[in-house]
Amino acid sequence: MIDLHVFESGHGPDVVLLHGLPTPPRELEAVAHELTGFRVLVPHLPGYGESPAAPTRHSVLAVSEALRAALRERGVQRPALVGYSMGAYRAIELASSVSARSVLALAGFASLSPEERAGMKGFADLLRAQTDVKPLLPPRYLSEAARNADSEQAVRAWADAATTETLIEELEDLAVAPSLLDTLAALRCPLLARTGERDVAMPPAHARAMAAAAPQGVVEIVPGAGHALFLEDRAGTLDAIRRVASAA
Repeated sequence: MIDLHVFESGHGPDVVLLHGLPTPPRELEAVAHELTGFRVLVPHLPGYGESPAAPTRHSVLAVSEALRAALRERGVQRPALVGYSMGAYRAIELASSVSARSVLALAGFASLSPEERAGMKGFADLLRAQTDVKPLLPPRYLSEAARNADSEQAVRAWADAATTETLIEELEDLAVAPSLLDTLAALRCPLLARTGERDVAMPPAHARAMAAAAPQGVVEIVPGAGHALFLEDRAGTLDAIRRVASAA
């Protein structure tokens, strides 16, 4: 059984923030404090923050079931699901089973190309070889205009968000994870796919594909921004969360 720590703050309609791979949960906890008028929950996925590593090999399906159980235990009802990067994939997978009222995919994806899957596997291989991957993160996650000493330091620290073994298992599992485009086609709630114009990690084509697949899908491309939307476009990202969280 996977036991997840869940940070919770505020009161009001439920909003669930799902972090990415790798993103420290505290990044989303800071966002939660800025979302007044909602009960905001930030699950710490296995091996991240206050949650222990999974007792068996990490898998998308096992983590999704653990998320559903954690939300049931806390009486979450018709939540707005906000997923960043890999968290967006998880939000899409969860949406129907938790009766989501809305979904916000931030710098996310529903399906990966063969080349992207190979890239995930290659990154896992680098970690297994004990390669220092921190220098690779700023050019992948930040637009050129947003790169400075502070932002690069912040993004490099993401490599420490979970244990190396957790990251390897996540990457390898993601490399074979199924497409969720058909799941989006059956989605019965609004979906906003929002991504940076200069996102190298998950280019805007992913946001457009998600919005096109969902019956109530809308795409927003943030001019000039890269993958790290919480750093590069914090005000706009908070506004998008509030809009989606307020959806009837």
